[in-house]
Amino acid sequence: VDNIVPEDPELDVFFNHAEQVRDSSHVRSRTETEWRELFTDSGLDIVEVERYAHTHPYAAWVARAQVPAHVQPVLEALFLQASPAAQAAFQLTSHDGHMVSYTDEKILIAGRKPA
Repeated sequence: VDNIVPEDPELDVFFNHAEQVRDSSHVRSRTETEWRELFTDSGLDIVEVERYAHTHPYAAWVARAQVPAHVQPVLEALFLQASPAAQAAFQLTSHDGHMVSYTDEKILIAGRKPA
């Protein structure tokens, strides 16, 4: 189970950049296509794939990563100034100029080594 990003390169870049600003140890969230390729390139048969949306309360998401105080305005501005496509894809919600929540997708992918 992990985050996935949309196949659209612009949305992929937006989400991964936001995650890197939030958490400098973040490397990359993959697309479903990339996850499938990772499994098949490793010789696994994909036996199950489930996708589901997950809404994150913004303040809790920032707090969980212990985002430094000087980075928080940068991160919030990134979301508040997101393109209309990113606003729609990630269901960005704000109130009075502050982020309230965003929604991303998770993937559960199970593979099995062929007999």
